[in-house]
Amino acid sequence: MTAKQLGLPTAFIDEIMSFYYDNIQKKLSAADFPAVFVPRLGTFVVKKKALADQIIRHQYFVDKMERAEHLSVRMYEAMLARRTDIAQLEELERMMQEEYLRKVEVKQKRKDYTNDKSDQTMEGAQ
Repeated sequence: MTAKQLGLPTAFIDEIMSFYYDNIQKKLSAADFPAVFVPRLGTFVVKKKALADQIIRHQYFVDKMERAEHLSVRMYEAMLARRTDIAQLEELERMMQEEYLRKVEVKQKRKDYTNDKSDQTMEGAQ
C-alpha cells in the first residue's frame, strides 16, 4: 500500500522497512539505554529483574570457565566477551538506578512543594 501511494517499487519499501526494524532490534538488544522509544509502537523498557538475571547468568558462565582446567582459545574469547557484556549490563543497571533516584527526588520535591503551598494557604486563611 505504501509503495503504491509513493509510486515506488515494493522491493524498495520492503528493504527500507527491514533496515528500520533491524536497527530497532539492534538498539534493543545492545542494552545501551534503559528505554528505546519507537514512534507509533511505544517505548520498550529494560526490566530490572531481567537485567539482574542476565548479569547473574553471564557471571555464572565466566566463573565456570575460570574454574575449568583446560580452556580452548574459543572458550577464552567467549569468556572475555561475557566479561565485556557484564560490564555493559552493570553500566546499564547503574544508569537505571540513577534514573530511579532522580525520579524519587523529583517526587519528593513535588510533594514538598505541594505541602509548602498548602501550609501557606492555611496560614493565610487564619
